[in-house]
Amino acid sequence: MRRFAQPALAALVVLVLAACTVDGGGGPPQPPANTIEVTANLNPNTSVSSVQLANGESQVFRIEVPSNVVSAGLFYIELDREVDLEVMTSGYGTVTYSSASRDYFGSGLSGLSATLAVAPQTVDTVVPCRGSCVIIEPANAGSVYARVTNRGSTTTVSLYAYGEAHGDTHEPGNDTLVGAPVFNLADSGAIETVGDVDYWYFDKTTTVHLDLPPVGIPIEVEVVDASGKPVPGSGGPFTDEGPIFVMQGEYLRVWALNEWQAASSARSVYYLSVEAP
Repeated sequence: MRRFAQPALAALVVLVLAACTVDGGGGPPQPPANTIEVTANLNPNTSVSSVQLANGESQVFRIEVPSNVVSAGLFYIELDREVDLEVMTSGYGTVTYSSASRDYFGSGLSGLSATLAVAPQTVDTVVPCRGSCVIIEPANAGSVYARVTNRGSTTTVSLYAYGEAHGDTHEPGNDTLVGAPVFNLADSGAIETVGDVDYWYFDKTTTVHLDLPPVGIPIEVEVVDASGKPVPGSGGPFTDEGPIFVMQGEYLRVWALNEWQAASSARSVYYLSVEAP
């Protein structure tokens, strides 16, 4: 069982089996000789490896992703410190996702940015990630590389790599208009993987209130028609509490304001409810 029960969202990421053969020269980048090999599991509370890193020091991990982790739905690559985390899903070399904070992660190296993180607030909230983390939805078994780099004083960093079921019972159906659940007075979701989009169908005309946590990535909401196009004059896109007026037969589309960004459910959750008269 996950430490915190939160809705979870995901977008499809194919994990390509990483190659470790040595190229004589001019070939693709190869992992360092001290790469540590670990295997992901279904236990979020036990680290798969721990290393001590001095300032500026890095450690590369090759993480085997077995089929039971794939079947769980979501794959967490999580640290217990807020240090640089770079994840490569198509062999060693190009960084697919990165994070330097428990607050969010992003595509490419964007997750290492000191800006465009979370909406600034003074109230904190409980978060699933202990430190820097990346969450993906693997399509098949294989392996990924994770490079951990410490930019501060010497510290010990523990790596957690595990699969977990979606907390959002609407996933992955709500990723499309066809699979959109019917809005039912009060619902919630989260943008836990980069590129995820949620759809909600309205079978009656409703005025909706959008509620976001005190600390979280910016979320954007728009009213769209049955073809997925924004409804002219609907007032969107919305990035705060609304009110949002939705006609019968229309949809709400929810996604991250910064398309490259996603976060753990506690940092990307949103709530939709009927606006009080």
